[in-house]
Amino acid sequence: MYYQHQEQYAPPPPPVQQPQQQQQPPPPPPPPRWEAPPPLPPAMDAAELFMEPGRRRRPPLVCVILRGLPGSGKTRFARLVRDLEKEAGSSPPRIL
Repeated sequence: MYYQHQEQYAPPPPPVQQPQQQQQPPPPPPPPRWEAPPPLPPAMDAAELFMEPGRRRRPPLVCVILRGLPGSGKTRFARLVRDLEKEAGSSPPRIL
């Protein structure tokens, strides 16, 4: 008789599963506030580019960008470079 009572009861419902919370990936690290600039190439004397023997080691075309305050000698330097190139026998450079 005891067994008959057990048959009348429905099986227990399956345990209720709690919804799983999706874990969010950790936030990305903040960007660095300051990065050191890359090292500068070594400074070169203009005489090494435009006079012998350094003249032979330079590339065939050279771009020189001059900048500075008004009256600081940019045009004078450009004209000196032009004269050095003429003396060396190459075509005169363009001065823009």
